[in-house]
Amino acid sequence: IKKYAFAVIFAYLDIFTTIALVYILLNQEDPAYRDAFITLGILVFSLVMQTWFAWTQGYHGVHLVVTFFGGGMFLNTYNVYASKPLTTSVNSGAESNQLVLTKVQEALFDSTPELIWQSLLLLKTKDDWKLIQPVSILFSAMCVAFMMAEAQS
Repeated sequence: IKKYAFAVIFAYLDIFTTIALVYILLNQEDPAYRDAFITLGILVFSLVMQTWFAWTQGYHGVHLVVTFFGGGMFLNTYNVYASKPLTTSVNSGAESNQLVLTKVQEALFDSTPELIWQSLLLLKTKDDWKLIQPVSILFSAMCVAFMMAEAQS
């Protein structure tokens, strides 16, 4: 469970630093609207895809809302390891599948695209980069690294 605790922490730090970067891009002296909306679009697309995949696994209601607002990884980790899960799927055995699927989806639809996009933004800004940019890139890379390590084991 410790490794999934780290995965949850990295996933949330990735989301929070992405949102912080969007905020900074929109509130700087010369707002970079295009860059901010692309960054936010990648995050929203990822959350929509995670929610859709949860729905296809047989989850409904609260689980879908929590997943849409970024809590899918936490909720799925809890459901797998708790004696009384908070939410259940109509499909038997979906909980353990959902935990792995959520992490794969986050790596494919959020962390990897954010890693590439934010690296390009960092290169584009040259001397005017903000500290949040490399930090956000680091957490995106950590999420991808966790998924790759998980795939190896």
